[in-house]
Amino acid sequence: MAKTSWTGISVLDSYYNGSVNGTKVVVTAAPTLIQSISVLNATSAEAYLQLFDKVTGDVTVGTTAPTLVFGVGAEGNPHFLFPKPIYFKTGLVIASATARAGASDAVQEISITYASGVA
Repeated sequence: MAKTSWTGISVLDSYYNGSVNGTKVVVTAAPTLIQSISVLNATSAEAYLQLFDKVTGDVTVGTTAPTLVFGVGAEGNPHFLFPKPIYFKTGLVIASATARAGASDAVQEISITYASGVA
C-alpha cells in the first residue's frame, strides 16, 4: 500500500551495492518508503531485481514470492522514480536473479533512495 504523505521526513537514506545477486541483502529492517531505484545490468541477459517486504529470516530467494519485481534488459540501466513512494511495511530485502521469482545469480548494480523507520 503506497503512502501518500512524506510528513515528518527530512532526510532520505541511500543504499548502494555494486554486486547484488541471488543472495538476499537487507537494505533496512524497518518500515520503508522507496523514492527511487537505479539498476545497472551489465550482463548480456535479462535480469530481475526482486524486492521483498519482509525481514531477512522470512526470505528464501527462489521460494519466497517477491513483493515487487523489476525486469532489466540485457545491458540495461533503468531509473525508476516514484512520485508517490512505495511503502514496505516490514522492511526491505533485495536479490537479483535470472528469473522473476528465481534464485540463480544475475549480478546487478543497485542504488536505492528511501526513508526508513516510517510508520
